[in-house]
Amino acid sequence: MPQTLTRLAAALSSPIHVLAGRQEGGHTFAGVRAGLPGCAEAPALVVDVGGRSIESVRIAPDGRASIQSLPVGVVYLKELLGGQTPGTDTDLATARALENIDFPKGSVSTLRCIGTGGSMTTLAWMALGLKRYDPERIHGFTLTSPLVENPLSEAVRLPCEALMDRFGLERGRADLVVSGGMLTAALLRRLPAETLRVSDYGLLEGIALARILHD
Repeated sequence: MPQTLTRLAAALSSPIHVLAGRQEGGHTFAGVRAGLPGCAEAPALVVDVGGRSIESVRIAPDGRASIQSLPVGVVYLKELLGGQTPGTDTDLATARALENIDFPKGSVSTLRCIGTGGSMTTLAWMALGLKRYDPERIHGFTLTSPLVENPLSEAVRLPCEALMDRFGLERGRADLVVSGGMLTAALLRRLPAETLRVSDYGLLEGIALARILHD
């Protein structure tokens, strides 16, 4: 892997930095906080469901941030499914993937739970019935269990091409929407507030902000 990165850096004429999980979580939190001012203040939980990992940032009432990175994501679950309809095995795998997240125990009225990443924005897209990506409507949209599970129950029965046609998804999103929906639905069942506010801002914006401040 280091040799591959060296060759790629040479081809791009630019250095390549690989982020550790905690660094990724920190940048994600910074991006979310910039995009949703005030919404990521304590007590809060920010979750980024990625392809190979889940980053979660818990902000305690005293303002301290606890960052976790779990080595499981939507690609992992897709590979576990292997083209099969979700069942008991994958439900158990999903639950195990989330069991180590430090879920807050805050009041429903005060706890802020925010989700970012491609799975969250795609699920908001589907819940809104959009045929093209509209960041102004997706950013800040609130996901609930019914808004995730209703389209998910339809999506599990459709092949990729039909999913693309039914929900207006690109192939890269359609391929992962079932596993992303499973993880998000499981998250919602565990959250005290039972809602996730979607942020279109996340890791990339956090990295850009860090570069601006550094320069």
